[in-house]
Amino acid sequence: MASTEPETQSATDTSRGPDAVAESLEAVMEQSSLAGQDVSEDTKTKKRKCREEDLEDFRHRLGSFKRPWWFNKPLAFSALAAARRGWQNVGPDQLSCPVCSAELTIKFEAKRLEGQWMANGQPMADAPAGISHEILEKGHSPFCPWRSVEVKNDPQWYSDKELAADVETRSAGLLAMKHLPVVLEGGQEAANPADALASAGWEAVGTVDGRDFFRCSICLRTHIVQSFAHRETEAKEPEEISDGGSSARKKRRTCQPVAGLWTPQIRVISQPESEQAEQAEQEERMTWFDPHAFHHYYCPLFCHPEEELGIAAARMLKARSTDGSDGPSPGPATAAEKAESLVRDLHVILPERKD
Repeated sequence: MASTEPETQSATDTSRGPDAVAESLEAVMEQSSLAGQDVSEDTKTKKRKCREEDLEDFRHRLGSFKRPWWFNKPLAFSALAAARRGWQNVGPDQLSCPVCSAELTIKFEAKRLEGQWMANGQPMADAPAGISHEILEKGHSPFCPWRSVEVKNDPQWYSDKELAADVETRSAGLLAMKHLPVVLEGGQEAANPADALASAGWEAVGTVDGRDFFRCSICLRTHIVQSFAHRETEAKEPEEISDGGSSARKKRRTCQPVAGLWTPQIRVISQPESEQAEQAEQEERMTWFDPHAFHHYYCPLFCHPEEELGIAAARMLKARSTDGSDGPSPGPATAAEKAESLVRDLHVILPERKD
């Protein structure tokens, strides 16, 4: 069954598509990084090698997936799943391997009464999820190294100590930005927005034309800070305000979303408001950033506001709170995940049986 992305879009203006933020940022940064550099022969051939540990290669493949080309695919064939297996998006419903040059088409055929998903023209029967994994694997040529490896950038593959270190690194990068969004955490405003963002996988990317960009380190969903209510993070003395008591607290001035930028929203079941003040507060929170709801739907860190956190998101939050001091990671959290991990390892070690 295909999954549908929630209405969470970012764009430099309301007339552009949801990929505009990532595409604009990528173009600017690529032009900046290539300025004055010579493209060596090694650089030209780099993308034709299989390096499952190279996250830059992985991000390059993942960045090739465009909504008009790869829209509303089954979760097992998401952009993240395909990029982890070495595929890049080269056209509508079309995948290509830069190593073995194999091509794979995943398309919904609607000619029949109910319709059916097709892989290279062959119907995909209702079968366990492992069949989908096998299609991405065996779609490569027989001797392609991507048949036996995949990028392991899911939090379940890292220890608590590694997760905590990554959270700390991302938090430091976010604090270096000029602005940060107001972050929603547990139904309230997060006391430390940088930590809340970092523990949900978000990292700083850069500033272009006065706009601060940040993205998910796993699914690469990119947003602009100024699309949300935001505050400065520079070392300035915040204004002092009274909370009605004898004590006073300090709070930075909140800036509203910049006009002309799309403020992402996600659909939730609205609760009846008994007082106008409560309704005004709810409308204000609609401009805050939800660190788990604004990932791509196929990201392991994605979670709808009305649902419980998934295994990956919960582990990262735990690593943040314990600083990775609880010892090594327990590995996959369920028996099913342990079994799947074992089967994959055996598949790599043992040769295929040929009759």
